[in-house]
Amino acid sequence: MEPFGREGDGYSVVEEHDSDAGVYVFRMNLLREPPLIQWSLVIGDCLHNIRSALDHLFWALVLLKHPTGSPQGATHAMFPIYRDVNTFKGKKYQIEEWVGQDITAMLERMQPFASKLDPHPLLFIHENNIEDKHKLLIPVLGAVRSAQTLIKTKPGSSPPEFKVTQGPNALVNGAELGRLIVKSPESVVDVYYSPSVRVCLERKAVMFEVVPTLGKLIKDVEKTTDFLADSLATQPRLPS
Repeated sequence: MEPFGREGDGYSVVEEHDSDAGVYVFRMNLLREPPLIQWSLVIGDCLHNIRSALDHLFWALVLLKHPTGSPQGATHAMFPIYRDVNTFKGKKYQIEEWVGQDITAMLERMQPFASKLDPHPLLFIHENNIEDKHKLLIPVLGAVRSAQTLIKTKPGSSPPEFKVTQGPNALVNGAELGRLIVKSPESVVDVYYSPSVRVCLERKAVMFEVVPTLGKLIKDVEKTTDFLADSLATQPRLPS
């Protein structure tokens, strides 16, 4: 999923400035409406596929213990992801019936409640996939905290000291992208400010840039698969 066009395509940056005071404000000007619904469908499909990959992995583990694929409650077998340790313990007997005690112990160590990661990648996949089943995960345009800032000064002037304050992350028409404050405005000839605008998911006041976040989640699932495969390779085949 590419950035929302390029500056001058999907959006432009409008400058408001008080050159005497050395204050420059840059605002979002949408040139066309971002296709939020289409992006939402793509994001939801990606999350569903990532969650399904985990469930396929779990079913492969079930088949190691039950080659016929018919253990009790097999239709409900899915990769366990639990925020709460007591909830996991309540399901532990059934998981052990499906995949055995050794693999259950490995899965327990992978659970969100056993980690200090926030957000935990497995929980992020699980909760957003569930939400997507009930309503669209509507993304927003977000200003990533990196931006190009160039200041042209008068010949012979020392580079002015300046600071940039970022505006709100969720961008709508007219939203402040950034505010540049120059301490020696008399030396400034021109100012250029270009933020990076990306498609983001906003969760608990935190912005997650969609493309790198999905890429990281895929790598986390691959690491989970590799960890279980390596662990299983060092122990005998589970009895049926």
